[in-house]
Amino acid sequence: MTMKILASCLLLVVSAHAQTSGCSLKDEGELSAETLKQFQALRPDTPDQAAVRFDMAVHYAQMGNGRKALSLLEEALADTPWLDPSAEQAFKPLYGCAAFRKLVAQVQHRYPPVAASHVVHIIPQKDLIPEGLASDPTDGTLYLSSIFHRKIVEITPDGRISDFVAEAQDGLLGVLGIKVDPRDRSVWAASGLRGQSALFHFDRSGKTLGQYAPQEPGRHEFNDLVVTSKGDVLVTDDFDNTVYKLPHGSDKLLRIDLQNRFYPNGIALAADEKAVYVAHAFGIALIDLAGSAITELQKPKDISLAQVDGLYLAKGSL
Repeated sequence: MTMKILASCLLLVVSAHAQTSGCSLKDEGELSAETLKQFQALRPDTPDQAAVRFDMAVHYAQMGNGRKALSLLEEALADTPWLDPSAEQAFKPLYGCAAFRKLVAQVQHRYPPVAASHVVHIIPQKDLIPEGLASDPTDGTLYLSSIFHRKIVEITPDGRISDFVAEAQDGLLGVLGIKVDPRDRSVWAASGLRGQSALFHFDRSGKTLGQYAPQEPGRHEFNDLVVTSKGDVLVTDDFDNTVYKLPHGSDKLLRIDLQNRFYPNGIALAADEKAVYVAHAFGIALIDLAGSAITELQKPKDISLAQVDGLYLAKGSL
């Protein structure tokens, strides 16, 4: 479906859905001019149009327009039953609707939840809002980032838990993605707060070695990062819709535009280090680090690559 057709669906009158007790579908609310502009700016070759419609449904639900939200959900999940809408808080007003419950049942039947994890460590501090997790390849020490307390926690192989980087140390903002540089076991962290962001570098003892902020104006939020074997660092910027590169030995971040791909999040280095995989709102892009070539990973029709958060490459698989 092209963006022209997609945009036109905003103006369609949707049919009434069967309702049950507790289901109240309202028609009020249209997308704001700014939100509509963002959807229209999406690339025509966006690989996951179902995810686009799902995201539009979230926006309509947040505005209270349940009819359009439900109509877009049915369209999104018809061929790509990939995401359980019951997990979205915005759809809570639709829980009582038979049509909505049918969609949830179809998704959960196709992709039943699987839980195979077990507790390894419990952090005593309850309000960290943890985000990034990194491992030292030498001894297995874990580093856990805290968005709320603006710090990094260290967990040793024998289970001892302590602060590796102190709260707000040297202006540290909320900490998201973190990675260990295997060459010297130093730690890199993506940090952001209220539209400001910086890349921080710490030595093995937690001492700040440097911090690097983007020079471009506007709001920024560094999210996740990778470190190459040469020491180059690449970090995603959610708000600027870009990837920034800090070449080894440089103190200047270089901007890599993602060409109308929005909300870049997880990032993984290709095995040959000639490219990086970047998860964005509606797919996963492969960026050639030698030039400007950006391509989209292709997928079967009935699965989605949208809304991926953390991203790792292991044994040839993402």
